[in-house]
Amino acid sequence: MRRAAEAVLVVVALAAALVVASPAAAAGETLLSDGFDQPDGLITNAYAFWHPTAPAIAVSPVWAVHSGSLFAKGGMGWSGVPDDATPDACSCNGTGSAVLRAATTRTDFGDVDVTFDLVNQGLSSTASTPPVAWDGLHVWLRYQSEYSLYYATVNRRDNTVIVKKKVPGGPASSNYGTYYDLSPAVPYTVPYGRRQHVRATVRTNGDGSVTIALFVDGVKLVEGTDRGAGGMPPLTNPGAVGLRGDNADLLVDDFRVTDEAAPPLGQPVASPPPAGAQRPAPPPLAIVAPPRPVRPPTVRIGAARRQRDGRISLRLACRGEGGRRCEGTLALVAPGGRRLGRTRFSLGAGERRAVTVRLGRAARRRLPRRVRAIATTAGGERTARQLSLSARRASARP
Repeated sequence: MRRAAEAVLVVVALAAALVVASPAAAAGETLLSDGFDQPDGLITNAYAFWHPTAPAIAVSPVWAVHSGSLFAKGGMGWSGVPDDATPDACSCNGTGSAVLRAATTRTDFGDVDVTFDLVNQGLSSTASTPPVAWDGLHVWLRYQSEYSLYYATVNRRDNTVIVKKKVPGGPASSNYGTYYDLSPAVPYTVPYGRRQHVRATVRTNGDGSVTIALFVDGVKLVEGTDRGAGGMPPLTNPGAVGLRGDNADLLVDDFRVTDEAAPPLGQPVASPPPAGAQRPAPPPLAIVAPPRPVRPPTVRIGAARRQRDGRISLRLACRGEGGRRCEGTLALVAPGGRRLGRTRFSLGAGERRAVTVRLGRAARRRLPRRVRAIATTAGGERTARQLSLSARRASARP
């Protein structure tokens, strides 16, 4: 009898431990969910974000897509086939999803869990987005702006996972921000084509630090704590959450944000309140107005002139808000797509000046009368203009 009683006590103790450790028991109120259960087609895209008053745009109550396109496909969210186009209102000319940036329209997410199912259908590259180690999918947490956020990498081209913090100030190649590692890079081989269940958590600790952890298929892969990385305080204010894709064909399902989930790993689980005790009501979440979108810098291509040494001089103008520079490449392309020449440019906001493209020897000998000028900024914005060239000068046609 005694052994039987002890066995019962062991079973009860194990059951109680499972309840405390179970994600289902720890999960709290659902703050946001999107199952993408809608007809196939465009949900929203970067054109709608940057042209909010334009007619016939696709607007989502859940998502704001700063770059690229987000579609519904077979009951899942889809990046579309990634390319480096600048999508129009319907993303009919391309997806732009080689650089996919999708944040929630809500910006009041503090201590939360972000969970979703992911199928990474493969990586690619484009002329303006060559392959890099971090290509793949990343989860944004406490997104304050494009310069201030946390992210946890789920899939990377180099088969690692890592937690990082972005702070304002940096080169154009990282969108004028600087990334700081909050964890070591941990090996994780991307299972392309297979469904993964992703969970990312963010918590503010008692000492004011912030801990971010990443789980895939129920296994913790990596965890990092911010105690002031980059010389900036930890991001303790609520923010948006979201997804960042780079050169990746992505399917996402059952995207969910919940609060009051388990504390960060490495911290003890609080004892449950006594039976019958009233649980104090959590403080209300602050509703933070979304920041006004800052348009990425774009370049206007003006008059062109053919110089005597065969080079082509083009007038460029930089349109950049908040003093942002226009940096990137200017290319001349012949009918059929053959590139005649390319050069880099760097202009200050509001600056107008001539930029010269040196042509290859074959292009100087047989220069077409009609060429296309394409300016691509570091942020992926593209401007194109048709040029009609004569023997000594060139005219621009929009």
